[in-house]
Amino acid sequence: MDTAGNPSYLAIVVTARGVHAEGLRLEFENDGVEVIAKRRLQRCADRFSKAARVGQLEHRDERELNEFMVAEVFEIDGFLEKDGAYDTCLFEIHSDATAGMLLRPSPAPRRNPFALPFPCNRVHTVEIDFTDWMPSRWRGSK
Repeated sequence: MDTAGNPSYLAIVVTARGVHAEGLRLEFENDGVEVIAKRRLQRCADRFSKAARVGQLEHRDERELNEFMVAEVFEIDGFLEKDGAYDTCLFEIHSDATAGMLLRPSPAPRRNPFALPFPCNRVHTVEIDFTDWMPSRWRGSK
């Protein structure tokens, strides 16, 4: 993340297992890498407005482990928003990526408030590198 006005970079790595790996396999077989890469870039641009892909979308199918991986990097201009306070900026982390993985409940009457698929093991990790975020006047002090 760059706070000096330069573009920031967003790396996304997806590891899908089981039925979700199979879903990605079918998507890649039916749509192809180019269409999927274009669609994923559009989603990123819809969220951050100024996004460009760095390199190619990469994917790997580990059938013996029943895993399918997708990796991509985007350059984003305007990743951070200026806050009204002096010398600060805002970065919002949206949970819609995780929420979008949950299946929409059936309109039929249910006994439970929200039925999750079983087994359900979702991990969504956000890592932020603020290596150069700290103003020089603060470096070296604790």
